[in-house]
Amino acid sequence: MRARAREFIQGIINLAGFVGAPAILGSMQGRWGDGVSREQALDWLAEALRDLGARAAGHNQFFLYEPLNSYETNLLNRTGDAMEVIATRGLAHVTL
Repeated sequence: MRARAREFIQGIINLAGFVGAPAILGSMQGRWGDGVSREQALDWLAEALRDLGARAAGHNQFFLYEPLNSYETNLLNRTGDAMEVIATRGLAHVTL
């Protein structure tokens, strides 16, 4: 499921890059729980953001990450938390 989601977003990045626009990750961020720890979910998110940021960089764009409310995800709901993850995990070409 994660691989299919990543492929879908890569397609969005490619299309956006073709028209000179950035792409954004909104509601496909995932959740932790049901046997997946928060740290594991954040690791998976960071891995995907690293890959998607590199794809966006290939189009001379940044990849946009949007912190969402707690009804949509339980990973990163506050701007400060998202900024910290981007900075501490070395997510080049990813911004809010």
